[in-house]
Amino acid sequence: MKKIICAGCVCLSLISKAFSEIDTRQYVDWKNFPNIVKIETGNSYQDAYCTGTEIGQYVITAAHCVEGFDSFTILKNDGKKLAATIKSKGNAKIPKDDWAVLSLSDDPQSKYVLSDKLSFSGSLYGFGALRILTDEEILKMRQFLEENSYAFLDIDEVVKLLQSDIPGVGYIYNDGDRLKKSSCTNIRETNKGIEATCVASSGNSGGGLFVDNNKIVGVVSSGDIMNEGVTFAALKSANDIIQQKQTCDENFVVNNIFKKEIEYSSHKKIGAYYQVIGSKDGWGINRLTDLCGNVIFENLFLKPYSIEYNNGVYKFITKPLPPMLSCGTENGLNSELFERIKQIDYQIILIDENSEKDAHKSRRISIDGGKTFYTTKEEVSASMFTEEEKKHMRKEWKECLKIRK
Repeated sequence: MKKIICAGCVCLSLISKAFSEIDTRQYVDWKNFPNIVKIETGNSYQDAYCTGTEIGQYVITAAHCVEGFDSFTILKNDGKKLAATIKSKGNAKIPKDDWAVLSLSDDPQSKYVLSDKLSFSGSLYGFGALRILTDEEILKMRQFLEENSYAFLDIDEVVKLLQSDIPGVGYIYNDGDRLKKSSCTNIRETNKGIEATCVASSGNSGGGLFVDNNKIVGVVSSGDIMNEGVTFAALKSANDIIQQKQTCDENFVVNNIFKKEIEYSSHKKIGAYYQVIGSKDGWGINRLTDLCGNVIFENLFLKPYSIEYNNGVYKFITKPLPPMLSCGTENGLNSELFERIKQIDYQIILIDENSEKDAHKSRRISIDGGKTFYTTKEEVSASMFTEEEKKHMRKEWKECLKIRK
């Protein structure tokens, strides 16, 4: 979990002098919570999974849990594994926007709903790796930390101590398979997101903050190691995404908009979008629409594997195509570019929202996994050559690539 190593346990073990029921979390039977799931990202070195909650045919979790991945495995309480893909996500770097919506192939009939109405108290469920500690164990932890002069150490050094085998206690982060409930109080909305007083640890990321038993008002984003404070992402945007899907009759859209309004049309569903190719009124079209058939972009002319939307920017993952240049046909440049592009696995294209719905505008392209983006085919092409190669490049190639050095 982002920033959470032992939220609450340090403060409780070091500051509190009353040791009765210090760790108030409870183990609960996962069988009684079939819509709370684990999320496996394919990250084989992770010690703990993230937590997610099924809402209809979707799973709500944290955006930082799904960073860098396109598909996921959802682990259910009956041992079943379900495939999931990203439908939409917020900004993982901003706690209040750290939400993600994953799409499932079927509807597990969840009893939970999203809500924006906060209560003073609630509950957090998740697969935090920190095991529930007895009062005696917390006493021994305090003694161990005091013997190691914790008061003079920085946070990272305290964390390192807690991640060691503590005498008489052992290793405390080995409990990510068991579902735990943490009671939360002082739930309030701040400029950081939704904050509450409860205990969480690595593995709780993406877990839901529940009020009134079945209403989820936030998902775990981060926590503060020196107190019990946990910050949750608000779910208004996630709820808007889900409601948009629920209000669309996709069969009607396909049969009455795509097939009737567009001649010779073909359509491909990509996550929460459709790519529609055909002709209308004698003009060729290549559109991106939402699931309701509303046009997002014209002139798409891409074949994306996946599409994500975040803060006004659409992200397309596509197979890299050689940026054929009109000036590179006769002099062999295009042939060289074609060979070099074969070594690249994929490209990322970012397109900003624009009022004219033209996908050719505000387009940025990356062929290095998103480290560097370019706006022209010439810049993309030139990036495939080293600086040394550019120095000794043929004059006509330099001119074609607009290299001025």
